[in-house]
Amino acid sequence: MSQDFSGLIGLELKGTTFKVKKKKLIEFAKSIGAKQPEFLDENDPIAHPAYANAYVFPALMKINDAKLPDGSALIKNPLKILHGGQGYSFPKGAPPVKDGDKIRTIPKIKNIEIKASNKMMLITVEATSKIDKSKDESKVGKTVCVSEIGIVVMPGGY
Repeated sequence: MSQDFSGLIGLELKGTTFKVKKKKLIEFAKSIGAKQPEFLDENDPIAHPAYANAYVFPALMKINDAKLPDGSALIKNPLKILHGGQGYSFPKGAPPVKDGDKIRTIPKIKNIEIKASNKMMLITVEATSKIDKSKDESKVGKTVCVSEIGIVVMPGGY
């Protein structure tokens, strides 16, 4: 008999706050070979869209804090976690991420299933990232990225 995970669907996990630093924005852009000047501006760079992983990943790891109704951990062995894929969307009109911004990312469990064929657990998490603090007050509270992430947990990990 398979376990019922329906009580965890919609569960909002503890979020994380990430402080954006100019030096890291530029280093990241250079590391991926970005050529666009807005990502490499020594005075006022904006974050490359792929930089979203820097502020989403720490929040994603909060999946390790998810609890079953009996209080036990959903993930028993984090070493059995595999990356299942991810997608990022950036809302129309979202402000650019810049130096000094603090981004709050809140992950929420969208789905959990166990594949009958290989007994792997598939968890879908949606993470919403918003500006929590900024030098530009008009950006505070605005969503900068919504991520959908697939997590695969091998048997023995759940």
